[in-house]
Amino acid sequence: MRGILLITGITLAFGIASSSYAVALTTPKGNAPKSNIGALPGLYVGVGAGVGGMDTPKLNDWRRSVSTSYTEKRRDGIAARAFLGYLWACSQAPNLKFGVETGYDYYSKNKYSLIGPAGQNNASWNYKGYNIDLLAVTKYNFGKTGFNAVLKGGAAYNHQVFSGQASSTRAITAGSLLYIKDTAHKVVKPKVAIGLGYDVNQNIDIGLMYSHMFSTKPAKNFAGITSSRVTNRGAAVDMILLTAAYHFGSLGKVVPVKL
Repeated sequence: MRGILLITGITLAFGIASSSYAVALTTPKGNAPKSNIGALPGLYVGVGAGVGGMDTPKLNDWRRSVSTSYTEKRRDGIAARAFLGYLWACSQAPNLKFGVETGYDYYSKNKYSLIGPAGQNNASWNYKGYNIDLLAVTKYNFGKTGFNAVLKGGAAYNHQVFSGQASSTRAITAGSLLYIKDTAHKVVKPKVAIGLGYDVNQNIDIGLMYSHMFSTKPAKNFAGITSSRVTNRGAAVDMILLTAAYHFGSLGKVVPVKL
């Protein structure tokens, strides 16, 4: 059911964006309040790319002592975001805009591996996931300099999957993670983001954005864990992205926000 709702929401979002773009092409310029500063209020779309990922457990000393070698890759992969939003101008404060935004976040897998003595008892684990969010947006322009600060906050639908495999059913030790495979965690969690940007002109802005999705951190290490509820509570996600957005402007008459 959630999958159907998500697909429906994304389809509607792209439909609105496409129709809005068509209208924007035929809408006269100057549809923003004369007192407005920075990029046009109204519909915007954008993308971001950078680094980030899930805050999953580290391999602890106990695991290291029973393996000849180990590797782990955590929170250092490529991250990306696609987003769609709408901003309203504030008639009493031309430096301020308020809005709403939805987006899809992608980040790389977190990977772990253990190699036992003489090549036996080898094992590997992966975390992978994504989130789809709905955020309230506040944007403040520093006069007519073009620079701005952005604050976002709301909720994210978090989907993460933990999977593990081993070369032997006697892997490493009894009661290990190696018997847990393909456990999924789906939950809605709070999310915040903060960033600095620059409005190149009324249509284009670029920026640097940091975001954090809050969650209960999975177990601190992998030693003696036997429950998927412990290993996959839904790890917190941190991302740092360079972003770029195109502002189409308001469709028709602008209705400014009043404080």
